[in-house]
Amino acid sequence: MAYAATSLVEVERGRAVVTQPAAAFLDNHVGVRHASALYTAAYEAARALVLGAEGTSAPRLVEARMDYRNVGFGSITAIAEPAGDGWLAGATTVDVAVTASDDAGKTVFSASLRWTLDGEPER
Repeated sequence: MAYAATSLVEVERGRAVVTQPAAAFLDNHVGVRHASALYTAAYEAARALVLGAEGTSAPRLVEARMDYRNVGFGSITAIAEPAGDGWLAGATTVDVAVTASDDAGKTVFSASLRWTLDGEPER
């Protein structure tokens, strides 16, 4: 998280929020947020949600889909929430929906990430 200047702002059961500041090193050659920085925001928000809600020490990302909607300017806020019914007790796989917006309130991307809770560490 430190390399992409991503900060965890909130984590509770059902919601996790991360932010990235307006920073030139996070932008691409045309001055908008680089896709890899946006992916990092989605990943960290989703991971915080899974860790906070499930209490597991080793969730493993098994699938991620990003839908880039608008270019990102300024600071970015990514909000992760549970998706689907995998969040029921005893589930071994959970889905997370992440939506991110910029300072103007414009949706920059939405993402869906699937995690397995089998206890195997990420590689």
